[in-house]
Amino acid sequence: MATTYYVDPAHGGTDSGTLTNPWTSLQSAADTAVAGDTVYCTGTQTLAAAIDFDTNSGDTTAGFIKFIGCDASWTPKAAQFTLDGNSAATSCIALTCNYVWFESFTATGATSNGIYRADASSCLVFVDCISESNGAGGFSLYAIQQLLLIRCIARNNGGHGFADVYSNVTCFGCYFYNNTGMGVQQGPGRYSLCLLGCVVACNGSTQVDIGLTGILLNCVIDGEDDTTSGSGVLLSGSLTAVLGCRITHNDAAGKYGIESAAAASCCVENWNAFYDNTTNIDTGIESLGDSDTSMADDGYAARATQDYNVATGKDLRSVAVEVT
Repeated sequence: MATTYYVDPAHGGTDSGTLTNPWTSLQSAADTAVAGDTVYCTGTQTLAAAIDFDTNSGDTTAGFIKFIGCDASWTPKAAQFTLDGNSAATSCIALTCNYVWFESFTATGATSNGIYRADASSCLVFVDCISESNGAGGFSLYAIQQLLLIRCIARNNGGHGFADVYSNVTCFGCYFYNNTGMGVQQGPGRYSLCLLGCVVACNGSTQVDIGLTGILLNCVIDGEDDTTSGSGVLLSGSLTAVLGCRITHNDAAGKYGIESAAAASCCVENWNAFYDNTTNIDTGIESLGDSDTSMADDGYAARATQDYNVATGKDLRSVAVEVT
């Protein structure tokens, strides 16, 4: 039978995981909860080492193990549960598990990656999670398959925002901003990366690097408007479609709004809006003829303050729908 547990690092009780005496460390929950259980977490835990999710996994019968951030009244999803690496923990979360769900979590201040795949994992879900101001990557999840990110944020990290993505990965309504490396990095030889309604902007290298196959639909892909950023989208393989996106300000010398790597083939773009890229579309990409390469401006409401919605009165056709 499924069990509900509680975590509150500030509590002074008997540390038993109950509502009246919650655990004071998420590690106790990670070591105890099994498939079908839910753990509600409130407050901030300051870390000396990563929380290791390496003991229990969910399954297809009993379901996910769910870890959900709450406010002080234990209202689910009303506040972030924060793991503060405190410049001491290598990562805030280290994963070796399957069928685990995180919701309303923040990982910050780790010396390396905020959320890190330590070994083989699959079927993980992150909802309304933030990984920010870590020494290396935000979400560094190498070789994880069947991964879902919904309304997640990776910003101001010292590496890639979302890195080492493997296969069967979907990001919906996510925001990858101002990371030192790439915004989203998949790379060659991997497949099925879908970015739907995401903002990838102002990262220090290529904004989105897609491997063998994927789709970008209704995304904002915006460079950092100087000479250090790479291309907006780098297609490293074949059979990727870029549709209905705004691709702007990727203006470093020799870079593209959408670039095709030497090995890429059969990649398609259509219904995209381009502005202020050094070159909008690489010659290795099939353009179906309905994109806009003659905009008078980028159309953003307030790019300087990271508002990538459409400004009032801008005429950008259907590609420029709201992104928040």
